[in-house]
Amino acid sequence: MPAFPESDMELAVQTAWGADVTAAPSTWTWSDLTCAHPSIPAQTISRLLPTPITIKRGVVVGAASKAGTTATLHMFNHDGALTPFLPTSPYYPNVDAGTPVRLQRRNQTTITDTFTRTAETNGWGTSDSGDQWTPTGTVSAYSTTGTQARIGHTAINTSRVITLNRAIRDVDVVFDAAMSAVQTGIGSIAGPQLRRNTAGTTMLWPHIVFGLSGVVQLRLYRYLNSSFASVGTFTVPALTYSAGTLIRCRVQVEGTTVRMRAWLAAGAEPSTWHVTFSDTPVVDTGEQIAMATSVFTGNTNTLPAQFTLDNISISQIPTYPLEGYITDIRPQFLPQPDGTTWSTVLVDVGGVGSRLEKQQAPSFSPLRRSVQLAAIPPIAYWPLEDAEGSVSGTSAFPGGPKMVVTGPAVFGFGQGVPDDIYQSRYGTKPMVSVAAGAKLSASVPMSTVQTEWAVSFVGQFYAPDVPAVTEVRILQWETPGGTYTRWAFVATATGYQLRAYNDVAGTTTVANSDAFGSYAAQLSYTIEASQVGGNISTQLFYNDNSFAGAFSIAGTLAPISQITVNPDRTNTTASVTPRGLKFIIGHVRVTDETSVADLPFYADPITGNTVYAGNAWYLETAHERIKRLCAEERVPCEVLGDPASTGYTQLNAQQDGTFTTLVTQAAESESGAVVYEGGFGYKVLPRTARYNQAPALTVDLDSYRRSSDTDQADVLVPQLESRLANYWTVSRANGSSGSYAASAAFRARRGTINEEVTIDALSDDVLDSHAAWRVHRNVDYTGAYYPSTPVDLAANPDLIDDWLECDIGSRVQRINQPTLAGIATIDQVIEGVSETLGPRTWNVEITGAPAEVWDVAVTDQVLGKADTDSSTFRVNTSTATSLLIDVLAGPRWTTDPAQMPIYVTLATGEDIQITAISGTSNPQTATCVRSLNGIQAAIPASTPFRLTKRQTAAL
Repeated sequence: MPAFPESDMELAVQTAWGADVTAAPSTWTWSDLTCAHPSIPAQTISRLLPTPITIKRGVVVGAASKAGTTATLHMFNHDGALTPFLPTSPYYPNVDAGTPVRLQRRNQTTITDTFTRTAETNGWGTSDSGDQWTPTGTVSAYSTTGTQARIGHTAINTSRVITLNRAIRDVDVVFDAAMSAVQTGIGSIAGPQLRRNTAGTTMLWPHIVFGLSGVVQLRLYRYLNSSFASVGTFTVPALTYSAGTLIRCRVQVEGTTVRMRAWLAAGAEPSTWHVTFSDTPVVDTGEQIAMATSVFTGNTNTLPAQFTLDNISISQIPTYPLEGYITDIRPQFLPQPDGTTWSTVLVDVGGVGSRLEKQQAPSFSPLRRSVQLAAIPPIAYWPLEDAEGSVSGTSAFPGGPKMVVTGPAVFGFGQGVPDDIYQSRYGTKPMVSVAAGAKLSASVPMSTVQTEWAVSFVGQFYAPDVPAVTEVRILQWETPGGTYTRWAFVATATGYQLRAYNDVAGTTTVANSDAFGSYAAQLSYTIEASQVGGNISTQLFYNDNSFAGAFSIAGTLAPISQITVNPDRTNTTASVTPRGLKFIIGHVRVTDETSVADLPFYADPITGNTVYAGNAWYLETAHERIKRLCAEERVPCEVLGDPASTGYTQLNAQQDGTFTTLVTQAAESESGAVVYEGGFGYKVLPRTARYNQAPALTVDLDSYRRSSDTDQADVLVPQLESRLANYWTVSRANGSSGSYAASAAFRARRGTINEEVTIDALSDDVLDSHAAWRVHRNVDYTGAYYPSTPVDLAANPDLIDDWLECDIGSRVQRINQPTLAGIATIDQVIEGVSETLGPRTWNVEITGAPAEVWDVAVTDQVLGKADTDSSTFRVNTSTATSLLIDVLAGPRWTTDPAQMPIYVTLATGEDIQITAISGTSNPQTATCVRSLNGIQAAIPASTPFRLTKRQTAAL
């Protein structure tokens, strides 16, 4: 069967009714929205109406204008299944906002063949789906039996290939294969050839290996311009074959990844892939799909060898142009004359931002956010970051009990600044001081866990400097029902103790030997206890470091019911040292398990630095900060590219803020990272992954075709974007600032447009560079912005595969523009997309920004010269394409073909393209394409030239 646009595009709406949106999307259960046909109840159809769907996607952070994901789906609703609040709906009560929904798309029809047809002796005929099989080589080697297909080999060292003239780039293939005998000497293979060119010199060939002694293996061959490589081999455990045993195999090729699994055709398909091969590039989509077999030299089986193949299914891996959440459902009802009601429904869909906290949400400190949004949150938590003048400590959890204050507590007491001069803040807002003898107490929600608990807090105090006081009970908690009815964490003159009190017996037990050393700095402390047989194991931590290992005391645990700060109301204001005067407490929390770290922390996978919430995630890399923030909100996040190899940005302390504000700050701190909605969450394109991209899609206007509803006038609508900032001021949070401006001449012509931003830079010395890079992005381009660049994929199906590889941030070029346009190539990066899909419609409108500003100098890829100030051309005619270069000073021009083309502008005003350079001494010879800008003139002797685009150093 033909592919789109000769046949309808396959579109299907899938929903995850009742899904836990805080869980990973891979755990959701998807339902196809189908229904009985209104006039033919026995027929099941898609609810999706053929009304074209327009999906808009844009950039959340990193573009001049910001836009999320939006779409509206038109659906059948004659049975009321999609009517909200209707109890008879099979989806009730989950027909509601926030439900995950996705649009599945296939533009290639599926190839299927069960070979249930008249037997054939010279080929396989036509597949069930209408595709013609074309044998190569000996035609009589291919046959069908009426139920299965055969490929025979009468000699070793032979291959058989039977092809289909279909090209599917990302493909899912299932097939059955069997051998006529268990192989001896060396194994034989069968499998699909994918992304195959017609010559068979470029392709991927995943296959089953029918090995010796009945062993089954999976293997991948790669051919690239006749260059062969065996990518890898995997032996399938517990799977064997005998003569005629059908082995079923599934292969998926997606991007540069190949996945394979195999099982007995009579059995159940495994749920996991047996082997995955990554980074297996092939140059293009190819023109064919084939089934192929080989019998190798060294095989000692009796000939002929016969392969059996059956139940072949070749389908395009679906893509999902829309992944989001229902934002509204709008039923429409039309009563019919027969008393029934016809109904359709409009389903509005938005990206993940439609269900997240907004910027008006409370602005939490880094430590509070990480604690209360942890994977295992505490059962009770009091940040004690309440504002100055508060008279109680508010629970972090809505409706939770407050901490009651007795005595003169001072809320909002500043804890000073970190010792590290580069770290801009602690991870907490100012907490409460109880130095004047205040006590804070609150009840703890009862837990059903009897066998373990942990108590944590952040504090700054120093008992050795408190006069006339030998010890300070910092924290006390009650555990009625256990051997010990209350516990206390005590600071002494020499260290710390955990004490357990049996109020019934009137005894006190020190649950650990004194923890040596006292700390005057702001630290986090945790006390853990767990039941181990008839004993209680206890352990003390500071900043997740153990004081002195675990200790054990006899007894049984009980849950915590009450907790008190400074239960004895100790007053430290008589101290004469600043460290003795301080008695600051905050982030008091109780958990009913002991696996949670003292403070949230992790080791950054690139730098290896341990970053943690206590110092506001100082030294965290920008992309990891965005990933962590998303994880705290249970939002999927994918970082594109490889910052470990292309470069990364380290950040200073995270500031107070809402989720959306903090993600924006992290991305803006890169001065070029892009964040956009995708995959039910966010995708992050780091700045360094945007440098020097190759075009993902090239639209050649010489061959571009237009449907009847598109217009030549729609092609070129340039926009100057003259109001972009050309004078940037970049400040460091709690630090200094730096500025950079475009040239005075540029600003005299365009006007001075100021903009400022605050970023979480590590130090002040990078601020000027950030400002300069932002100015470069806004002014150093020769082209225009194009708010609407159309691509008609129904009229140009040859562009579909490349378009499917595009996303926000991809580079798109339009070449062979009309001469009147003034530029031969429109070179853009995608900042927004409007995609309209219908059964025979596929139109794309791209909002782009100039791509050339992302082409930067790379220090390990020497072009020979950074500019051309000391280079001239020798005398030549207006049409000559071989020009001689004299280099008056400095290195010669590169001759590396990989660095071509190079674009230069002559002093005569002519733009030319250098496609090759030869020679290593004066004169070098440049092979050129002349008159790119329509100017063409003779070249006088010693004509200087310069790079059309001067090399800009990357930020």
